[in-house]
Amino acid sequence: MIQIEEKLTLITPCFCAGADQKVAELRAPTIRGQLRWWFRVLGGTPEQEKELLGGVHGNAAASKIVVRIKDITPLHGKTEELPRQNAPLYYLFHFANASGKNKFDKNGPRYEPSGWLKEGTAFTVEVLSRLPMKPEEERQFLEAWNAFVTFGGLGLRQTRGLGSFAPQQRLGMNQIKLAMRELERKGVYSWRISGMNGQPILTGNWKEAMIYLEAALGHVRQHGFKSNDSTPLGGGGRSRQASALHLRPVRLQEGYLPVLYYTPQVLAPQNARGNQALLDLLNGNLPCKVPYKQKPDNPDTRNECRIMRV
Repeated sequence: MIQIEEKLTLITPCFCAGADQKVAELRAPTIRGQLRWWFRVLGGTPEQEKELLGGVHGNAAASKIVVRIKDITPLHGKTEELPRQNAPLYYLFHFANASGKNKFDKNGPRYEPSGWLKEGTAFTVEVLSRLPMKPEEERQFLEAWNAFVTFGGLGLRQTRGLGSFAPQQRLGMNQIKLAMRELERKGVYSWRISGMNGQPILTGNWKEAMIYLEAALGHVRQHGFKSNDSTPLGGGGRSRQASALHLRPVRLQEGYLPVLYYTPQVLAPQNARGNQALLDLLNGNLPCKVPYKQKPDNPDTRNECRIMRV
């Protein structure tokens, strides 16, 4: 039997709207969608997913799991608190601003105060089993749930660290290493940002952590991996493939740890080209310049960090 009640807090701005992009809204179906995604990434088959979480294709099946959100304490910030063009972090936030934007508007509707939820917004997720579950189903669901709580995100640009959240109980560095190694057994590869001496970077706030992640993404793109229809970074066009490379600031007891994880399971065949080349790049321990700049100064005096396996 599943009975979970978990209080979560947003640690980065969340652009989570329903039909009206101007109104941010935390919704239970969004969390259900994320749990389905993790269930598949961690090895669940379509048939197992339908039996556990329900489905409408073919013979419709009811979900054995109920997901609810309650006790939401929404916080709304000001537009000027969000990254601006040509400023640090805008490389990650650009599409949140551009989404739904009229060419005559300075900002898109999601950049309006009501269109996003500020870090510090708290909410409780309640998960209950309403139909009997097999032991294997319970095990699979708890794996998906734990991955979602530790590494998940909500809303637009969650693959780029937006909409990240954290549970009340903070993990320590050793615990997060174990969690990342467990995910690797399921085919989810992960890296952390480290100093040039190999020690993990731990920052005092989410913005500093995201600046390191922005630098890591810029590093990857400057080595030939663009967002288009034929790379693991996904893109638009005909396939509408989401990126398989995820950026995530993880809040630990010791501070915020910038983490990257990679889920090749989600890639369509045409997007999987370059898969091994991307892994080779990320495993190469090459230095990244911080903060990210599309056109670096000459001479380049920025600090350096490394992308390192756990």
